[in-house]
Amino acid sequence: MTQKEVQYSIEQFRQGLQRLEEAVEAARDGDLLKRDGTIQRFEFTFELMWKLLGRILDHLGRSAGSSPREVLKNAFREQFFLDEKAYLDMLDDRNLTSHVYHVYKEATIEKIYKNIEAHYLKILKELLQTVESRLEELLDQNEQQKLF
Repeated sequence: MTQKEVQYSIEQFRQGLQRLEEAVEAARDGDLLKRDGTIQRFEFTFELMWKLLGRILDHLGRSAGSSPREVLKNAFREQFFLDEKAYLDMLDDRNLTSHVYHVYKEATIEKIYKNIEAHYLKILKELLQTVESRLEELLDQNEQQKLF
């Protein structure tokens, strides 16, 4: 994984996050189709997020893991975020989105949407800021370690 590929992954995450933010704003009018679209955007933004963290960890020569849960736990250990439980809750909600539409539990869907609106969007935006502010420092450290 090159630095250029990591930068591309950051840009993809930034764009996904921007689309999620737009969806949350649009769904505030209570329209159920917009709410469901917001959940769909959350799903793909979450995918971009955990894959980005995995790529960064791999690029830095750290253990990333192969599953979203492993990547999140390893990113927590590397201090990309401080609230591991919040990220694991987000993962659990992401996993539920794959199943609730089959049985269509309205209360579950509404709970997930509320979590996105009230918590997850903010958490993801904070992560993007952390990644962007720490990435150059981390990449410089990684390059220096390769020299020795």
